[in-house]
Amino acid sequence: MSPCVELDPCNGRKRHEDAVRHTGDLIRDTVHGVGAGPSAAPQPAVLAAVVGGAFPDLRRSSVEAAVAAAGDSLGGFVLAGMGLGETRAERAASLAAAVEAMPAHLPRVLVGPGDVLSVLDAIRAGVDVIDTDWPETLASFGHALTMRLPGDDERAARAAARAGPAGWGEAPLARLPEVDASDQAGGAAQRASEAWDQARTDPLTGRPCFPLAATGSPGAAAEGAPATWRVHGSVSDPRLALDRRPLVPGCECPACAGSWSPAALTDKLPSAAADDAAMGTTGYSRAYIHHLWGSHELLAQALLEAHNAWRYRQLLADVRAALVSGGSALEDLCERLVSLHGLAR
Repeated sequence: MSPCVELDPCNGRKRHEDAVRHTGDLIRDTVHGVGAGPSAAPQPAVLAAVVGGAFPDLRRSSVEAAVAAAGDSLGGFVLAGMGLGETRAERAASLAAAVEAMPAHLPRVLVGPGDVLSVLDAIRAGVDVIDTDWPETLASFGHALTMRLPGDDERAARAAARAGPAGWGEAPLARLPEVDASDQAGGAAQRASEAWDQARTDPLTGRPCFPLAATGSPGAAAEGAPATWRVHGSVSDPRLALDRRPLVPGCECPACAGSWSPAALTDKLPSAAADDAAMGTTGYSRAYIHHLWGSHELLAQALLEAHNAWRYRQLLADVRAALVSGGSALEDLCERLVSLHGLAR
């Protein structure tokens, strides 16, 4: 990637104009440096940075300057300086102007924004690659991705079948032994039980937990259920101290399903059917991860990162499948996710 001058949107137009000009010069210098290497060595392609803040015309000018500076050495574009405070409408206008000016055969990479709505907007605008640390950032704040995805019902059904009669569909308090509220652990459990009685909703998804569906499907909603599903939830919620389910019932990530083997991490992509026997049901419970987080153990963040990365890859796998299907599949998927999670349109 070429160097660039990246500014946040609070800077004025004049500074962004200077940034576009200086970035064009940096791209030209980068191409010259690449071309000055040994003639026998393969010449790497240059990913040109596209800047211009929230000004669509400057974004277009930045693309045109990159094309003029890099010529045949241009290998693609990196949309930089986004997700730094601009509004969704401003970002959409900047993306549209930049992508429209880009040669269609070159890849387009968006750096920065990674939340679900930003990803859907970027893909619909024509972005090919998302470079973001959003799932890891959520994990660093103790949040697990709980967004509802296509295929979750099927995965939950497989998990319930593996778990047997006491599967995911059972209320999280039902299998717990009696606790002594006089000791520290018992007191914490008692407070968690009272919190469950008051809220009666899943602490991660915000969905009602009582009565749970007989199948344990995360898609089944009780009467009077909230209209939306949380994209992510905090593992610090005290109710999780009594919750023996995985972060997302049916999730086949290493944290929820419990397999840390290289085969599980490399071969069992979320888009592929999981090997039920290999994945097993030995994952880490919400209660355990809640305990780790409260104890400031690094394993809590490691498990959350593994889970969030898996769910995020599943989201992108579903998007790729919709793109391959063609027609209105992508728009239908986007509308479903936006509606289900109550995202701003």
